[in-house]
Amino acid sequence: MEGYRQETFVNQKQIEYKVRALAATITRSIKQTDQWLTASHAINTAIIKEEIGDFEDWMKTMEFDCKSNNVAIRNIHQD
Repeated sequence: MEGYRQETFVNQKQIEYKVRALAATITRSIKQTDQWLTASHAINTAIIKEEIGDFEDWMKTMEFDCKSNNVAIRNIHQD
């Protein structure tokens, strides 16, 4: 009976050790995931800002071209 208690105690200690190790691994994984999420959010934000900036530049170019075409058409029409 004593040997059984000793074996149970040893098993319990091993389980506790493995649970602590698993908890530490989970904590590291959570921190790593948070870092990845932060990095991917920063990348996505930069890409979106660049795309919006590119779109705004394109729209300004289109607006300028339309105004230039409008002026040219008016000049042609007045002649």
